Amino acid sequence: ARLAEVSERRALLVAAARGLGELHAHGFVHGAPLPRNLTASTGAPPWIGFLDFEDHTGSRMRLECAQARDLALL
Repeated sequence: ARLAEVSERRALLVAAARGLGELHAHGFVHGAPLPRNLTASTGAPPWIGFLDFEDHTGSRMRLECAQARDLALL
């Protein structure tokens, strides 16, 4: 991969992690923050949107565990 591609991918990953952190800070869980459930803009700075929230994740596990699972899936 070109250096620019690697840099862009890294910036998108950082933006996704920050966005997920903001979501978690407000007490939410995504449930499946996989690439197919994200939308992105490569503008400056990159922007990530989250789609298709799983509404059942919080009912099966504690909030902290569900948020940790989000991080692992990301």
